[in-house]
Amino acid sequence: MTLFVVAVFFCATLVRSALGFGEALIAVPLVAFVLPSRDRGTGSRADRESRIGGAYGMNGPPLVAYGSLRRWTPPERFRATLQGYFLPARAADLIGWVPSRLKGTVLATRTSSIARPERITMPIELHHERDNIFRIDLRAMLRQDEFERCQNEILHEASRVGPVRVLFVLDRFEGWDSKDDWRDLSFFVRHGDAIERIAIVGDERWRDLALMFAAADLRKAPVEYFTEHVEARSWLNR
Repeated sequence: MTLFVVAVFFCATLVRSALGFGEALIAVPLVAFVLPSRDRGTGSRADRESRIGGAYGMNGPPLVAYGSLRRWTPPERFRATLQGYFLPARAADLIGWVPSRLKGTVLATRTSSIARPERITMPIELHHERDNIFRIDLRAMLRQDEFERCQNEILHEASRVGPVRVLFVLDRFEGWDSKDDWRDLSFFVRHGDAIERIAIVGDERWRDLALMFAAADLRKAPVEYFTEHVEARSWLNR
C-alpha cells in the first residue's frame, strides 16, 4: 500500500509540473480507493461507493492523464473544460444519491420503531394489586378529567369487592393543573365510604398538598403520607 501511495503522488507531481494543476484529481481518488473503510469486508453498497467514488470520482484521473498526454494548452482552457464536465457529472451523482439515502433512512426509522415499540404511559393509572388493595400511579401534571376517570374506575371496583384500600404513588409527579377547578368535593361527600384506607408515597415536598387534596382531616378513612414504599404498604395492610 505504501508503494502505491508513493506512485500515486509521483504521478500527481508529474501532472502538476506539466499542466500547473490537476494533482488533486489524480491523488485524492486513487488514495481514497485503498484507504481502510469501516465497512470494508462487508461488501456493502456504502463501502463500494465510498472507495470507488473517492472524493472526486474515479473518472478524474483518466481525464487528467489523457489531457496531459495530449498536451492540451493553455492550462486555463483545460481547467475550464474539466470544470464544465465535473459540475454536471457530480450533480447527476447527487440526484441519484439523495433519494436512495433518504429511502434507506426512512426505512431504518420505521424498522426501529416497529422493533422497539415504546409503551405509552398515562398521567394517572389504576392497578389492582390483590384483594381490595389498589395502586394509583400519578405522573407528570394531573388534570381533572383524568382524575375523574380514575375515580369512576375506583367506584366500579368498590361495587365489585367492597370498600377498597388505595396506595397513591407519586412518580415524577409535577402537581395539579392550575387551569382546573379542584374545589369540587362531591365525590368525597357521596362516595367517601367506598375507600377504607389511603396511603400516599412521594417526595417530602408534596406531603402537605397531597394530604390536603386527599381530605385527610375530613374523611373517616385514615390517610397517611410516606416517603418509602415498604412503610406505606405495611401500614396499608394493617
